[in-house]
Amino acid sequence: METPSVRVLVVGDSGVGKTALLRSICRAHSPGDISYDRSASLWTTGCDVHVLLKPLGPSGREVFVEFLDVGGHIKYELSRGAFYHDVHGVIFVHDLSNAKSGEHLRNWSRELAGMQKLKGCVVPSTGKEHDFSTLHNLPKLVVGNKRDLLPRNFRPKTTGPTGYPEFRTVASIESVRKVADMSEI
Repeated sequence: METPSVRVLVVGDSGVGKTALLRSICRAHSPGDISYDRSASLWTTGCDVHVLLKPLGPSGREVFVEFLDVGGHIKYELSRGAFYHDVHGVIFVHDLSNAKSGEHLRNWSRELAGMQKLKGCVVPSTGKEHDFSTLHNLPKLVVGNKRDLLPRNFRPKTTGPTGYPEFRTVASIESVRKVADMSEI
């Protein structure tokens, strides 16, 4: 039987910690994996792909989770659209120590919506169990990264990106810059 797979798009400004977050997640589930070399590039050029084989539920049936880590620098704006199709979910990442990166999540949402209008649906309509043919219907998660760079008692004055209309119903979590294991997320 073929192992099912899902593709998750991961977007956010350059330097917010998308790659570090994904490496930590994938490393936590594959501790013997040596593919994540610390000497690797510090910046994502175009798109990096991180793959996780994740057992689900009590049956232990496995699913491939393919994370598309899209470069956040403005110079990749024109090429990013190539990765905005055939995805089953979106993770929006921002830097908690940089309020502007949270505000920019609206731009990322608009960029995805604009690509949808330009080229049709983000995910092709398949008629299968989960048909997320529009960005609005895709499962989304907002991750506030680098929590460890803020004082312990720091509370933002605003509601952050989840206060914007397009993120009101979106789940959000915070993570630290250097995740030793998944229990820290």
